[in-house]
Amino acid sequence: MASQDDLKPLPSKEISSCVIKIKMPAEERQLADLSNYGKRDSRDYLGRRLESQPRFVVIHETVMGEKDTISLFKTNHANDSDQVSYHVLVARDGRLIRIVPDENRAYGAGMSHVMGSTLRAKKDSAGSINNVALHISLVSPAGFENSDSHTGYTEAQYTSLAKQILKWQMQYGIPMSRVTTHYAVDRSHSRYDPRSFHWDKFDTIHGVITETCSVSNLAQPLS
Repeated sequence: MASQDDLKPLPSKEISSCVIKIKMPAEERQLADLSNYGKRDSRDYLGRRLESQPRFVVIHETVMGEKDTISLFKTNHANDSDQVSYHVLVARDGRLIRIVPDENRAYGAGMSHVMGSTLRAKKDSAGSINNVALHISLVSPAGFENSDSHTGYTEAQYTSLAKQILKWQMQYGIPMSRVTTHYAVDRSHSRYDPRSFHWDKFDTIHGVITETCSVSNLAQPLS
């Protein structure tokens, strides 16, 4: 699943300098129960090599409130169908909450594909991009019930989302063309998040911070 669109990751010193310049929030750690995430597989069930380096960023929303979402992730789930997690949660006030370490596979998009491609580590798997994805989720507004739309996300959420995604882009060489949504990658035709998401707001903030860090090539999709 590697592509010529991949960018070269930036040196850690350059990333650290950017994090300071954009005043990125410190992460709060609320790690999920071990049943809700796993390792990034390097081989499939036939022993063939699998991509395991993060190649995509997938944006979600929680549907539930912050406390209920964290509680769900911290609950042990024995059944595969109940296991769920994201790498990072973006609270309504912009706090960044770490749920799963980047080096692990979060269970954010079960039946999924990107650009027609998917990965099957297990023989009976329907195929998923989780092995090469980083998942980030916006906490939904209070009172939201699983409808088509809602009041949207706060300015603080858009800002912290853009900062976290930029950091990942610098760390893993991910171009803007590989930043997508759960709705776009879902193959079950049952996921519509993040509802009421405004790409124009995100793009404006993301563009400003990439200029601040002198990495403006990360603000636009590759042609």
